[in-house]
Amino acid sequence: MASLLACACGLALAQQSPVPHLAQCPLTSFIAPALFKAKDPRQFGGKCDGGTDDSAAFQKALNAGDVKVAAGTCVINKTVKVRVSKRRLECARGAVLKRTVSDEESMFLYEAGHGALVDNSIVNCSFEGANSPLPLIDFKAP
Repeated sequence: MASLLACACGLALAQQSPVPHLAQCPLTSFIAPALFKAKDPRQFGGKCDGGTDDSAAFQKALNAGDVKVAAGTCVINKTVKVRVSKRRLECARGAVLKRTVSDEESMFLYEAGHGALVDNSIVNCSFEGANSPLPLIDFKAP
């Protein structure tokens, strides 16, 4: 049985597919979706210096397209809304998304409107800070 699990883990890694979620297979892999003409929130006025609220820059960046966040600590204290499908956010090594306020707001809100949002993702990001609810998907949003 152990050799079968080792084979499954090895095969999954070799094929760059998600590794089975088994206690005996501690390694994981994930292929991040490709970004299309990704922008950094710094291009929209973000500082990502750990002190300045970068919420507006993240909103503008996500409104413009896919987002690739370079290393740094980006403070997001207001809700950033994603209203379209196939919107991807990826963080580089050393990028941290931080919340310094504790309230009922989420860092990210996926508003589906009258349809459904598909193929959205947040990948490789480290989150820090005040407790907030899990990201929401609002299927009844206008």
